Parts: sequence; structure tokens; C-alpha cells
Amino acid sequence: MKMKLLLISLAVAAVLIGSGCLDADNGSELEGMSPADLVVVENPPHELVYLGSPDVSAESIADSYVDVNGIVEAARGIYQNGNNLDVQLTVVEMEDRRSAENFVEEYKATYPELRNIDRFTEETINDQTVTRINKSTLTGGERVERFVYVWNNHNFVILVEGNTDDHTVLRDFSKSTGY
Repeated sequence: MKMKLLLISLAVAAVLIGSGCLDADNGSELEGMSPADLVVVENPPHELVYLGSPDVSAESIADSYVDVNGIVEAARGIYQNGNNLDVQLTVVEMEDRRSAENFVEEYKATYPELRNIDRFTEETINDQTVTRINKSTLTGGERVERFVYVWNNHNFVILVEGNTDDHTVLRDFSKSTGY
């Protein structure tokens, strides 16, 4: 009798795994959430404080990042600390996982190769493959490094960027999102 129950349990588990019901990366932790829900991080690092979420439209996402099909809605959370550190968390809901993956790839394609450093660095954060985009900008007449972390989790695209030349600050913030 015990052997029969064991075999039935194994058969049920095999069916669930085969159908994807036990897939750890099926986005279930984000199911039912909106971008506005996802831009609020409970315990942000580096003494960052959530200041609010300005209105962000699908059109402004297309203008600011990349114009692709499948954008459903978006939200942006603004964080700041007393040391003049600003961090933006932008979450874009796409129609499905494929359109989210396409958003990430098309966005990365907007950046040309760099001569002296790698433009893209792949990292693992919260069990997700995340791309750090290395870039530079002029600030006060001086060229400084800046970074964008971008990845998708199921049908959501997550972008973390800020005014720091220390990519570990943005990596820490990306980790604190939990996605």
C-alpha cells in the first residue's frame, strides 16, 4: 500500500513539473501585481527613501527606453538619500514573457559598443540573469560612469538607474526589489 501511494505521489509530481506548475521562474510571485505595486521597495539599501511615483505612460517608456510592441503599463519609483543619491526603479508590464525579453534585447541594442570597457556585464541577482549597462555622461564638465540594471521577470521589465558612479549601489538596490 505504501509503495502504491509513493508511486501515485511521484506520478502527480511528474505531471505538475512537466506542466510547469512547479516552475520556480513562472512569475507567480508577481501574479496579480501591477507596476505601481512593484516600484515600492520595502527596505531599500543605502538609506534610500521612497519619494513617490510620478505618472509614466507607455508612450513615455517608448520615448525614454525603446519603442516595442506589447507595452501594457508602467510605473516609476523615485528614491533618494541625504547624500544626493537618486535611484529610479522603472517597472514595465508587457503582454507576455516574450515581449518582455524582446524589450530588454531591443533596449540593449540602442547602446553602441565601447572602446575601452565592456558595454554589458551579466550578473545574477535574485536568481535572475541581469544585465548591467555601463555608460558614461558629462557632469560638471567631467565624464563620469553611470549604470543601468535591466532584466525581465516573467512579463515585467525592471530597470534600475541612478546618479552614482558606483555600480554596487544599484546592484544592492536591484537585490532589494526581490525580483
